Amino acid sequence: MIEAPLISIIIPVYNTEQFLEKCFESVLRQTFADFEAIVVDDGSTDGSAAACEDFARRDGRVRVVRQENGGLSCARNAGVDAAAGEYIAFLDSDDFLHPRFLELLYGDAVAADADIAVCGYVRGEPEYEFPGVSRAGANAPFAHEGGSRPTDGGGCLTPAAPASTAEVVTGETAFKRLLSGRSNSGGVVSWNKLYKAELFRDVRFPEGRVFEDAATTYILYYKAGRVSLRPDELYCYVRRPGSIVSGGLSPLSMQRLDAGREALAFVAAHCPELLDYARCYSLIAAMRLMAEIMDAGARIHAEEAAVVRGVIRDQSKSLDRRKRRVVSTRHRVLLLLLRVCPALYRRLYRRR
Repeated sequence: MIEAPLISIIIPVYNTEQFLEKCFESVLRQTFADFEAIVVDDGSTDGSAAACEDFARRDGRVRVVRQENGGLSCARNAGVDAAAGEYIAFLDSDDFLHPRFLELLYGDAVAADADIAVCGYVRGEPEYEFPGVSRAGANAPFAHEGGSRPTDGGGCLTPAAPASTAEVVTGETAFKRLLSGRSNSGGVVSWNKLYKAELFRDVRFPEGRVFEDAATTYILYYKAGRVSLRPDELYCYVRRPGSIVSGGLSPLSMQRLDAGREALAFVAAHCPELLDYARCYSLIAAMRLMAEIMDAGARIHAEEAAVVRGVIRDQSKSLDRRKRRVVSTRHRVLLLLLRVCPALYRRLYRRR
């Protein structure tokens, strides 16, 4: 009987052929070897499908799942359904990992008995390299025979040794930090985290929507008993034009508000004493959307701007004097700037 891997890495792929070599290479160079990589080809129409099959041929730990195009949430859900590991991690196919991503996050999770282990991340260009990590030449072996862990030999990699200590907090503390937009929460993104697979027993990403992380991560934090938070940047989020996040205002952008409304309903049903934090979550989503509308031209998008201003006004009024306790200093300053100096507000949000 084949023993199940400890970790399942889920990699949704859709028409990202030019990024796949670096993404896949970063998986196979992990210093922690007990994993499976589940690559979900979400109906790609470029050369991505062939690259995924080549990836699987090169290493027995890789499985490819094919499906018709259903979007990122659908692909992630398919990966979760197929996962055999005790832990789950997500990797977007245009991004890549530090060689010690799995090693350090798994170590943090075990040491703290944490349900979620989180690391820092860097926003980089496709050419970015983690400090202290050298890449093999273009013709170097892509896989490690027998799934063994890579070494310094042969120019394969020379991983720097992050020296930070992970902070360990209760799930409730992490939940409140996340909803209130604190920088030490790990953020709403799914991909800089390692999760116990059991957290997904009744949680899936919402299909047919964008900003799916904002609708999911807070629920996983709520379910967690403990969360470890490591500041080391072990994940590279690759900035590229045309992505959902970097593409600016679109007809789908108003979906940012949906996660806020859903968080309000979730908290009201499960922990109403924390409702102010959900109001803050809804407020921050609206503030981010307002910055996008201002970039695109608030006069052109007057109807959307009016809706978003209404959410900001209502949630801010609901929080009222409790803002200082719940809303971060940064977001309180941004709220003030939105009223007195919209141009500066827009500029600061653009620099995020």
